[in-house]
Amino acid sequence: MTALRSGENRPWPHLRFTAYLDGARVAGLLLGADGRAVTARPWLLPGVAVPGVDLLPGPPAGLSAVVGSIPAEVATVLVIATGFSSAPTAHLVADDGAVVATVTPASLAGETALVMAQLYRRDGAWKVRALAQGYRGGLAELSSVYGAPAPDASAPPPPPPTTAAPAPIPTPSPTPSPAPSAGPAPVSAVPPDLDPVRQVSMILDDASRTTASRESTERFAREQLERDLERIVGDPALRVGPAADAARAAAQQQHDRLVGQARDRHATDLAQLTRELDDLERRLPASLAGWDSPAWSGGVVETEPAWAVRVGELAPVANPAFRLPMVRTVPFTPPLWIEFDGHRTTAPGAMLVSLAIRVALASPRPPHISVIDVGGRTPLTGLPARTTVATDAATAAAVLEEHVQHLGLVDMARGSGGLEHLPPDQRPGRLLILTDLPGVLDESSVARLHQVLLQGPGLGTGLVLAGRDPAPLGLPVLDAMRQSCLRITPTPGGDLTDGFGGVDWIFHPDLGPADPDTATRVQSTLAARTTDPGRPGG
Repeated sequence: MTALRSGENRPWPHLRFTAYLDGARVAGLLLGADGRAVTARPWLLPGVAVPGVDLLPGPPAGLSAVVGSIPAEVATVLVIATGFSSAPTAHLVADDGAVVATVTPASLAGETALVMAQLYRRDGAWKVRALAQGYRGGLAELSSVYGAPAPDASAPPPPPPTTAAPAPIPTPSPTPSPAPSAGPAPVSAVPPDLDPVRQVSMILDDASRTTASRESTERFAREQLERDLERIVGDPALRVGPAADAARAAAQQQHDRLVGQARDRHATDLAQLTRELDDLERRLPASLAGWDSPAWSGGVVETEPAWAVRVGELAPVANPAFRLPMVRTVPFTPPLWIEFDGHRTTAPGAMLVSLAIRVALASPRPPHISVIDVGGRTPLTGLPARTTVATDAATAAAVLEEHVQHLGLVDMARGSGGLEHLPPDQRPGRLLILTDLPGVLDESSVARLHQVLLQGPGLGTGLVLAGRDPAPLGLPVLDAMRQSCLRITPTPGGDLTDGFGGVDWIFHPDLGPADPDTATRVQSTLAARTTDPGRPGG
């Protein structure tokens, strides 16, 4: 931990920035690249939130920002202290709960507002700077300096400043609110009129942020307990006796309180998100809905183009019972790599069939689906009708060559504005699946596959690859392709980490409907889409 002096700065490479204030209330001000307040909603006050940046009610009060979610027009976030009676300290905390730096003004001379620190963009990266700049005129004077409107006097009153805890543990706790919210709930409700892909993304964002908040708090509390115990042992007056017992008990009680509060908030947030997911599940189109959802429970399944599919579900490692759909737009960008160990017990056949079905349901017309399964060893029962399946090396090579030619044709047609003049089977909207890589593909077939991987997503061809990690086999081209894909597994597990809060997730693959009646209904729906001329693309 570093005590920063006024004017000192440091890079901030972490996903999340959190500043906690001892003995003060907190406010935030958002500035543009010109150093002046942004025109729309520049203030962060109790009851007022901005996407990516939240106030934490405390105690201790704080400000938290997920740097990747800060609006593009915001170049600087000021951390402001008010309501203090002595010099406050700002504790700057990273994702893992560690205090990276502290900022404390050298002295006070009648100031009633202090800009403690700023988080700012510089050359595409984020940095922090200690300021400890005081204003005797309070927020009104500070507002005039940065060209901001005076804060709304009708805003809800901020909570009273926290008082220092009894020695030896007067340190802050990271209790980041997980998502911006104008109401009392810390997780924002998702508007029901958004498209389902956006809704799922927003719920994932909220779930990630509240989970990251819990994990950060627990790490911080654990490290703080260790520091407190080390300090107690290092103090001769507290090593033994009743004073030592009381100090250790106080340290443990603070640890337990912080962890308990974080877990309670996390459970409350996930309960709200679960209600949102239950409501959303009832409204999802067939390609995105779970196999046990209302979309598949009726006699006639209504399908509509969604341009997205459900590939499985995600559960945070910290709370495996909470699940939300993992949704990918089609054509898949990046392509999917389903990684398995080569044993038949983990073969990805059911997952590949389910993906093909969902892509067929999501597309505005029956898509052109090709599967390369050299040797025919992967169970692929239930693929949509008209799917081309190549089970020998020669046919596989021909399928890959045809796809390369198709991409060239689409590229030329798009450049000349003639996509609508292409024959139906040559229009964008394809899915190519390869099983059991590296398999027996020759060098030229691997080169064609690489070309499809590079050009396909941009020209309307989705790609799903299934196989083992090719790195131990010394196949650099296949290894490079694997590295460029989103890697998931046909069994629960994986090491997926999101870009919202840096949370680790358990992936549960979609293996198709378990209920035979639903499986029959799925096949009937696919057949109807293929033969009914009244349906889109039929």
